Amino acid sequence: MRSLRMVVLSSAVLIAVVSGAVAAPAGLQRGDLNGDGILSPLDVVMMFQYLYKGGAAPDPLWTGDANCDSRHNLADLTALVNHVFRSGDAPCDGGFALKFDGTNDLAEIAFNPVFNADEYTIEAWINIADPQVDYISSIVDRWTFDPAGQVWALWLMRGEPYTLRGGSGGANNQGALTTGSLGVGQWVHVAYTRDGSGMERLFVDGSEIGHMQFPSTHTAASTPLRIGHSNGGTLRAFYGMIDEVRLWNIARTELEIAATRNAPLTGLEPGLIGYWNFDEGWGDTFNDLSPTGATGRLGKLAGPDYNDPKWVISTAPVN
Repeated sequence: MRSLRMVVLSSAVLIAVVSGAVAAPAGLQRGDLNGDGILSPLDVVMMFQYLYKGGAAPDPLWTGDANCDSRHNLADLTALVNHVFRSGDAPCDGGFALKFDGTNDLAEIAFNPVFNADEYTIEAWINIADPQVDYISSIVDRWTFDPAGQVWALWLMRGEPYTLRGGSGGANNQGALTTGSLGVGQWVHVAYTRDGSGMERLFVDGSEIGHMQFPSTHTAASTPLRIGHSNGGTLRAFYGMIDEVRLWNIARTELEIAATRNAPLTGLEPGLIGYWNFDEGWGDTFNDLSPTGATGRLGKLAGPDYNDPKWVISTAPVN
């Protein structure tokens, strides 16, 4: 192991190294402040400079949070020193979520024919910020303001209390079930299912909160899948955090939803056609861990833009 003294650099050099990073390698991890894919004494020096000597902040910032407590302090430096010099446990590997501003932020997955399944289940963990800007906010959405593009959506309805709505396009163009009571500022698991007969069901924290029968036929269209925003106009923008979005081509039961809501998926579960856990923690894209492989994009354009939601450390109870 090299001596710490051998890698002590000037503040100017450290700032240049950190701020000059334009892209992160595939192996980016917590504590890897210089983005070279390994944890070394150089990272320890850079962490010290950042915390106590006015050095440049890590890029992306989350790499400096070595103990996953959403803060930057001595505990992060201690965790990194313990690993680099004492062969201690590696820094934590906490997950991430997307935070939406309630006005124009969105995440989008391009249309895939598998999304037009006759039966489906939509799941997500949400953390609602108050107040929502619009009376209805899109959580997961394949719904346009043109009836021909209205496939399905899971919405949040503003009110006291907030309620959940699932909608499917069909014979009446707006089949929708609204029910439940959702708290603000806490993680809540929400789900919406529709079976081949047109029976819609809504679930909160693994328990069914309501159901309603609708026509068995429904719309199939090339509408993209959006998270945190509608597919049309400037309305229905979600304000808060969203994590662990899952899409299935089966109508899952209450027992099945409750059994897996707190557990990460392997990606190979029968019927799973979309699984986005947002654990990238940085960048402009997020991966689909299901066999579909439908990579998503933040915002409306490739690369950073005004519509990008923010990466945040997730405290959703999925582990």
